[in-house]
Amino acid sequence: METKKKTYLKSFCKEKQFDNGGSIIKVSISKANFNELETTEKGYVNLVIAQRKEVSQFGDTHYIYLDDFKPKTKTSSDGNDLPF
Repeated sequence: METKKKTYLKSFCKEKQFDNGGSIIKVSISKANFNELETTEKGYVNLVIAQRKEVSQFGDTHYIYLDDFKPKTKTSSDGNDLPF
């Protein structure tokens, strides 16, 4: 099984936590990078925001990459696609 290379976005993601226990993630994405991304059939850009293992030297707590998952389509039309 071949592993796909992730498409990372040039971005900045920092989590801000508040005294009341709430938090937000502030995101900045390069417009030039964003305009070149592949869209879904409906025109959406699907992204994943993932937490970094360590905070970057610039304080970034998360990173963003393109969610290019495409579900497998059924090829059998007779309904006999059971794995056993």
